[in-house]
Amino acid sequence: MTTAWQSTTAKRLRRVRWVLTVLFTATTAVCIGTLATIALVNDERSRSQALDIELDRQVAGVSRVVYYDGDGNLHLEPLDVDALVSRTSLLHVWTRENGLWVSKYSREVDNAKTEERSELALVDQVRDLQYTVLGDGSSPTGERLRLAAAPVWNTTNQVAAVVVVAGDPAPGVAAHREYVMWTFWGCLAMLVLAAAAGHMLSYIGTRPAVRALEQEERFLAEAAHELRTPLATLRLIAEAGANDPVRAGASAAQVVGLVDRMAHLVTGLLARARVRNGTRAMEWLPLRLDQLVEEVVGEQIDDGRAVAVDLHPTVVEGDPVLLSQALRNLVDNAVKHGAQEDGRVSVEVKVAGGTVTVSDRGPGIDVADRDRVFDQWVTGSSSGTGIGLAIVRWVADLHRGSARVVDSPLGGTTIELALPEVVA
Repeated sequence: MTTAWQSTTAKRLRRVRWVLTVLFTATTAVCIGTLATIALVNDERSRSQALDIELDRQVAGVSRVVYYDGDGNLHLEPLDVDALVSRTSLLHVWTRENGLWVSKYSREVDNAKTEERSELALVDQVRDLQYTVLGDGSSPTGERLRLAAAPVWNTTNQVAAVVVVAGDPAPGVAAHREYVMWTFWGCLAMLVLAAAAGHMLSYIGTRPAVRALEQEERFLAEAAHELRTPLATLRLIAEAGANDPVRAGASAAQVVGLVDRMAHLVTGLLARARVRNGTRAMEWLPLRLDQLVEEVVGEQIDDGRAVAVDLHPTVVEGDPVLLSQALRNLVDNAVKHGAQEDGRVSVEVKVAGGTVTVSDRGPGIDVADRDRVFDQWVTGSSSGTGIGLAIVRWVADLHRGSARVVDSPLGGTTIELALPEVVA
C-alpha cells in the first residue's frame, strides 16, 4: 500500500514538474522569440537605412559638383577629380534632349549595371518632384539594386539633368542572414538553458510539497504501526468482556488503561509530526530518565507482560513526550520479539548513567542488519522491527544521543539508548 502510494505520488509530482517545465519553457520561448523578432526587424531596417543614407550622401555630393554655366553647358569635369565619385559603384548622369533622356556620364565598377527602364522611371520621378528620390531597381540579370537620384538645375532654375547612383543591398542582406543564423542558434541555446533551469526550478519549487507528502505518509505509517497492536488488544478485551459478564468489570478497567495508553501514543505521534515540520519546538527540560522508564514499563506490566527492571537515578535534558515515545517503542519492540521461555523473564530494562539498555530473548538481529533496522520507515519491514526503532534513533539524534544494537546477554537482542547525562 505504501509503495503504491509513493509510486502514484511520484508520478503525479513528475507530471507536475514536467508541466511546470513546459510552461516555463513556453513562456521563455515566447519572450525570447518576441525579442529576437524585434532585434531582427530592427537589424534589417537599420541595414536598409544605412544603405539609403550612404546613397543619399553620395548622390547629393555628386549632384553639387555637376553644374550648368551661363551658356547652358553642362560641366561634368569635376566628376573626374571628385573623391566622392570614386566611392560609387555605379554613377549615371542623364540630361533631357529632344524630349528624351540621354546618358551624358557613366561610371560602372565591376560590371555594375541597372535595368534602364527602372532607372529612367526614377529619373522621371525626380524631374516631376524636383528633389532627391530613393527607389528600387534591378540589374539586367534580375538582381535587386537600390537607386538614388538627385536633380541638377540649370541657370533658369529648371531640372535639366539627373544624377543617379546605385548601391548593392546584397552584402547587407548576407550580413543580415548571418545575423539571423547566429540569433537563431543563440536563442535556441538560451531556450535549452532556460528549459534546464525551469526543470531545476520546478524541482526546487515542488520540494516543499514532496517533503509535506513524505511527512504525511510517514505520520500515517507511524500511526498505523503504533496503534495497530493497542487497537487489536482493545478489541479482544472488549469482546471478552461482552462474552463473559463476570469479566466485564476487569475488561472495562483494561479498556480504560489501553485508552490512556493510546492517548499517549497519539500525543507522541502529533509531537513528532509537529517537530518534524517545524510547527513545534522541542522542549528542553531536566528529566529523571529512570522515572520515565518506570512509567513505560508499568504499562507493560499492567498488560500482564513480564519485564525486569534495574533502575538507577539519572537525569537527562530533553522533551518528555518524545523521550517517552522512544522508550515505549524500545520496550514494545523487546516485548514483541522476546517471548517468555519456561517462565523466565523475557525482557530486561536497565537504566544507569544516561543510558537505557533493553534486552530480550528473541531471535536476535544479524550483525549485518544491526544498523539498518534503525532506518526502516516503511511498515512491515523485512526485519520485522517496523518503524519503531527508526523513531528511537530519530529521537536520540534530536537529543544529541545515540541508539544502537549491541551484543545481548540474554541471547536475543539488546538495544542501547544513550543520552547526555546532566551532572548536578
